[in-house]
Amino acid sequence: MKPIFITLILTSLFAVGCGSKEQAAAPEEKIVQVKSSGDAVEQVATTFKAAPAETKQMADVAAKAFKDQDYATAITAIETLQAAPNLTIQQQATLTTSQRAIQQDLAARVVAGDPKAIAAVKAMRNRR
Repeated sequence: MKPIFITLILTSLFAVGCGSKEQAAAPEEKIVQVKSSGDAVEQVATTFKAAPAETKQMADVAAKAFKDQDYATAITAIETLQAAPNLTIQQQATLTTSQRAIQQDLAARVVAGDPKAIAAVKAMRNRR
């Protein structure tokens, strides 16, 4: 169980460390800090409300998957969104923060022995 937890922590740190430090938020873009994974999912839905249809649909998939505790799908959807072209700085920041919050929630659930969380980690390991 500990290797899974360590892998999740390292993945979270790596994802956060990969951000570009050259970009700064435009004055008109307000970047909202999230406090929990539930807030993170809400923020994704809000931030992508006016996005192009395909991008918004993927954001909705991420939000629904997390609410349904389908962690592997939620993280995959967020990773897909991160690769989308023409994201605003606010959207990029929301995705990074949301991914970190979901991974932290997932790690805590794995440590607590949640079978869905454990299955999600195994599924994500198998796809990489």
